[in-house]
Amino acid sequence: GWLEETTKQRGEKAEHHAQMVAEVVSAVKAIKYGGWEEQFESRILTSKEEELVLTRRCGRLLASLNVCANPTVDLISFVVVSLHVLAMGVPLTPSTLAAYWVLLALLHGKIFEFPENVRSYAEASEAIDRFQAFLNRVEVGGHGNESEMKRG
Repeated sequence: GWLEETTKQRGEKAEHHAQMVAEVVSAVKAIKYGGWEEQFESRILTSKEEELVLTRRCGRLLASLNVCANPTVDLISFVVVSLHVLAMGVPLTPSTLAAYWVLLALLHGKIFEFPENVRSYAEASEAIDRFQAFLNRVEVGGHGNESEMKRG
């Protein structure tokens, strides 16, 4: 269906992007000597943007499917509200109902995956910073001697 096709397209774009980045990394010296940085940067950014469009589409599809196909969270919420009202004898007020509604939204939003996502982002951000520092290195002397490289 839609999800499989979008996931397949996103995977193809991610693979293409990874391949392009690998090609750029393996040819950094030639790119710097030839002054082709802008051309490769444009191609990589375009490829990444295409991948991100499909990733967002995949996310929207998964969010729609999760809300429609995950009755367990709704059932648990209904049981909690029922126990609160029937077993404990607490009247259901608008504020209590709003609180349950917010909690239900949090459960549907997979809030428990947030710490893992933050850790993954931090690792990726650090790797990108190291890679950017590597690309920003300036060669001294123009002879291609690796020992003469310094940061620009």
